[in-house]
Amino acid sequence: MKKWKRLLGALLSACLLCSAAVPALAAEEYTYTVTFHAGVRGTFAAQGVQVQGSDYSVQSDKQQIKVTGLKPGAVVSFDPGCVTVNQADNKYYVKGIRLSGRDNSTVSTSAIVLNGQSAYDQDYVIAYGLTAESVAYTVNYCDTAGKTLKSSRTYYGNVGDKPVAAYLYIEGYQPQAYNITKTLSAKAAENVFTFQYTKVSTQTSNNKTSSNTAAAVDGGTAVTMMAEAEATTGADTAAPVYQVVPLDNDTAPEASEPALLLDLDEESTTQTDAAGMNTSIAPTKQKHGVGIGITVVLAVLLAAAVAGGVWIRYRRKGV
Repeated sequence: MKKWKRLLGALLSACLLCSAAVPALAAEEYTYTVTFHAGVRGTFAAQGVQVQGSDYSVQSDKQQIKVTGLKPGAVVSFDPGCVTVNQADNKYYVKGIRLSGRDNSTVSTSAIVLNGQSAYDQDYVIAYGLTAESVAYTVNYCDTAGKTLKSSRTYYGNVGDKPVAAYLYIEGYQPQAYNITKTLSAKAAENVFTFQYTKVSTQTSNNKTSSNTAAAVDGGTAVTMMAEAEATTGADTAAPVYQVVPLDNDTAPEASEPALLLDLDEESTTQTDAAGMNTSIAPTKQKHGVGIGITVVLAVLLAAAVAGGVWIRYRRKGV
């Protein structure tokens, strides 16, 4: 009996240790990766991405921008102005981005929210179109009083296109939507996308810990204007790392969340998922299952040991 008692004590200790380890495994957050590919008709002249709500790092070259370490709830904003079309393909223009594997006519939201069913690793490719009846459209960034917060940006598309413009992160302000879309008219003055920002209390800051290392592109014809681009020249160097201090919810005032997509044609807010109606399910962290599995196995062993001890006592009494 003494041996059984010692065995039971050892098993109980093991179960307690395992139970303490499981919460530590569960606390480990899964991080996501969003990758942008330039495709065969162009190259990246700058990184062209902003991230809000998560620490992250960027690796970039002329053909790919890879954003890693993204936590659930992060917002990744892509600027198509960072793309330069190859000289040999100058009859094409940049329409936006699309999910890898989809047709060029399927343009996704340019600001991607990693939340809910859209929280998973994502791959995007630049969507190109043939230039036909080209027209300019302007994206504005202002507060509720109409004051300009960031310089306007001008892009180009074909009449009849429905591009998706992404917001810019502005510290201390929140936009009414992360993306705005509108059908382009033949009159450039009518093609205006205005992000309206509301001032909020925030402790969020974007601290760049290393410089932009995307290689500048030699030659090529830019079909969109790059405002405030951070292109550098020369060979690629170490990948830059960005750090973001999350919003302190205890000090921020109550404010409605920005809509994912605002369709100006409908004059109403339309909600879609962050991958342009893609509803793939987010992966789960396998380590959680491992920790729970270990606990179950130990519990079974403990139950077997207890049953064995009872059986031995029963046999002794029977003798």
